[in-house]
Amino acid sequence: MSPDRASDPLLASSLPNAVAASGGETAGAALPAGCWAGYFCAGQNNDPVPNNYGCGWHDVNLRGEGWWVNDLKQGTKRVKMYDFNWNPIYTTPVAPYSDWTADWDDVYHLYAC
Repeated sequence: MSPDRASDPLLASSLPNAVAASGGETAGAALPAGCWAGYFCAGQNNDPVPNNYGCGWHDVNLRGEGWWVNDLKQGTKRVKMYDFNWNPIYTTPVAPYSDWTADWDDVYHLYAC
């Protein structure tokens, strides 16, 4: 069952086993090829084509090792990630921020902005 999308606030801190827990985070990184300015961009290490996510709810089809770049310009400038059962598992730092050592195995949904 999905959460109440209208009233679900972004978490202020990350939870254990988060996507960005491996120390590959950087603030203000340049956008990789294929990433759009003002969006949350994410990819898998074995796929050269990234996914760009604008403000709103999204299903995530990434698995395994990868990366993300938060370049959101609207709202809270954060992305909240959820597991298969819609449990929140991680909230990114405020944009601009990136993680080059992300693990997408537990992320099935996200809310940007």
